[in-house]
Amino acid sequence: VLVSSIGVGKSAGALPQVALDSLAEVLAEKAKAENYLMASGLVYTVIRPGVLTNKPANGLGMLTEDTSITGIIRRTEVARLVAEVIGDAETFGKTYTAVEAQE
Repeated sequence: VLVSSIGVGKSAGALPQVALDSLAEVLAEKAKAENYLMASGLVYTVIRPGVLTNKPANGLGMLTEDTSITGIIRRTEVARLVAEVIGDAETFGKTYTAVEAQE
């Protein structure tokens, strides 16, 4: 499981241009990591979280294949989602956006 970032690949359109510009170097490196993993022949799942916060877990973190979505997510929710996809064949070879569902 690779934790990457919204703004990489097809999810670039989910971020405003100012964010893409300010994160350009980081996003380029994350794109390299994603591409390397995808070409490696290994079984993988990529998770691209939105804006990370340090708040306690709330159970609202979710994964979607919709690359146009952006939002916030708690680091603890990203960790929970990573743990859930490990070994889940349904997620193999897929790239997800991780954000919090609206309450």
